[in-house]
Amino acid sequence: METMDMEQSFVAEPGPGMPAPPEKRLAISIMASAIGDYIKYQDRSDEDSTRLRDEAEEWLLSADERWPFSFQSICDLLDLPAERLRSVVLDEATTLKGVSPQDLVRLVSNG
Repeated sequence: METMDMEQSFVAEPGPGMPAPPEKRLAISIMASAIGDYIKYQDRSDEDSTRLRDEAEEWLLSADERWPFSFQSICDLLDLPAERLRSVVLDEATTLKGVSPQDLVRLVSNG
């Protein structure tokens, strides 16, 4: 297999029924964890909950594109509308309780 073919097969999207590449699965997990923490700890005031919520908020607000695991970089990798997702999570957090981060991402991505 030529070098170009190997590179293309590595970055190619998986076919139906195939798992996402590991780097995308990791990105999805990071995104789900941060959104979940921000929503879950919204109404809590203990020290640990406040710290987790504040860390998630800082990550969501970051516009850093250099760090591969920044909010913006993960949105770019997953082809997600960063500003819209950020806005929905930050503005609607209290009404999003019970909505899974994965469902939220799907909703924001589809329109």
